[in-house]
Amino acid sequence: VPQFILEDAAEHQQAVRIFCTQPRRLPVLAVSARVAKERNEKLGSTVGYHIRLEQKTSEQTVLTYCTSGVLLRLLTNDTNASNISHIILDEIHEREQKTDYLLIALRQALKNRDDLRIILMSATMEESRELFRRYFGPGNVFCLDIPSTLHKVEMFYLPEILALTDYKHASSFTGGTFFGKTARSLNDDQAYNRQSGDEMNSNYEVMSSRRIASATASDHLSPVVISQFNNRQLCPQLVLSFLYPKATLTFSTNAVKLGKRLESI
Repeated sequence: VPQFILEDAAEHQQAVRIFCTQPRRLPVLAVSARVAKERNEKLGSTVGYHIRLEQKTSEQTVLTYCTSGVLLRLLTNDTNASNISHIILDEIHEREQKTDYLLIALRQALKNRDDLRIILMSATMEESRELFRRYFGPGNVFCLDIPSTLHKVEMFYLPEILALTDYKHASSFTGGTFFGKTARSLNDDQAYNRQSGDEMNSNYEVMSSRRIASATASDHLSPVVISQFNNRQLCPQLVLSFLYPKATLTFSTNAVKLGKRLESI
């Protein structure tokens, strides 16, 4: 969208200065670098970014990607945003305190500048669209729906993955003495599995189809099964090699764990 505005302004020989906010620092850096690459320019020329304690812009910069906090500080010094022609708030559905304060400041700026253009963007704004319309209305407020290709998303739960892979798990016997010879405790069982490192140990017994069908949630499965399965790479491997060999989306708690998952696959 910012590039469309730039191209239209260049075609009509109009001067513009665009600020586009992102909810976090990482998207600011990633999106600004991508847009600069798409325009076959060096980052910091026509396209730049501004985050806390870091800025890469120049006198030629007309499109600046920044965080909500940076733009809020700019509006604190210049409440009318006098040197900005367009302000784009991306991912507006991620409501946070800074974003709400920014919306208040922008509505106040619109009272003094009827030439200021504000664009709120989100891929999931159906529920809050009317709320924003009323907040900035009843003036010239328009809502645009831009269709895109939707891909079918299927969800698989742990019992279903176990059934598809014919996964084998270790039997866990409890009720005997912790150090007894006739029973292995749950902790010993888990330690044994970690040391063996065998994905499909011959001592494991196959889960019956009846048990898989009866398991409708993770809490119905043995903790040993869940522990073994979460510590392995079978889920992404299955998706990549069997179900959907073209693409997959994996969520992880941090970049380090995600990198290790990719390396293991």
